[in-house]
Amino acid sequence: MRNLVKYVGIGLLVMGLAACDNSDSKAPTVGAAAESNASGQAISLLDGKLSFTLPAGMADQSGKLGTQANNMHVYSDATGQKAVIVIVGDSTNEDLAVLAKRLEDQQRSRDPQLQVVSNKPLEIKGHTLQQLDSIISAKGRPPGLP
Repeated sequence: MRNLVKYVGIGLLVMGLAACDNSDSKAPTVGAAAESNASGQAISLLDGKLSFTLPAGMADQSGKLGTQANNMHVYSDATGQKAVIVIVGDSTNEDLAVLAKRLEDQQRSRDPQLQVVSNKPLEIKGHTLQQLDSIISAKGRPPGLP
């Protein structure tokens, strides 16, 4: 369960990573999982062993970016500027900082202009999590430009 919390922590707190990867698609996935109410959407994975509430305005984009084969669940806002990525994997002895650094390196390989805003540990309700906030370019433009 501890390793599961590690994966959830890294997945839940990569809000700064944009899921679009230079894509100009702004339409959220249509379906029951894409419907979100104003207070957020309750998500349950692993037959209820993992549950959390998405921030309002975020919808399931797993059909576009994740597959059952890679166990990646992606939730983002309509603009693709904020994302929550949950990756369910096997047990590991690596700590969250190592996993976050690997995620950062993978994202940087896709977008060399990646700017890391923060990469820090935090504790929520007794669970250690890792928060990775970053900014990437859109359509080849540097971060911060319209």
